[in-house]
Amino acid sequence: MKKLYETTAIGSIEMSNRFVRSATWLGMATDTGGCTKKLIATTAAPAHGGVGLVITGFAFVSPDGRVAVGQLGASSDDQIPGLRALAEAVHEARVPVVAQLVHGGAVAKDIGNGPLLGPSETTGPHGEPVR
Repeated sequence: MKKLYETTAIGSIEMSNRFVRSATWLGMATDTGGCTKKLIATTAAPAHGGVGLVITGFAFVSPDGRVAVGQLGASSDDQIPGLRALAEAVHEARVPVVAQLVHGGAVAKDIGNGPLLGPSETTGPHGEPVR
């Protein structure tokens, strides 16, 4: 148990202890993937509670790779101010934050973002074409 409270590092990311808030689905982003005050507060809370590292919920890197409405986005310059506010809220507790980046590929939801994308042409889980 003693090791849990020792400082450690993952590459260049220094952590005050070995507790990690893992990437967690929150569904609290705006309809376009922007950060809301609730998402920022919920993501930062574990940092203020003593974890050594926070990993964001999965953030889509392209609108056509979004999996659900309410998913955090990292695909547009418009999202930078919210992501900056999220990072600053975690950093206030002197805790590093890492973004989990994702493209939903063949399981991305058809929410008006174009065709599903995947490593090869196939059929999606609901019969839709994947290119």
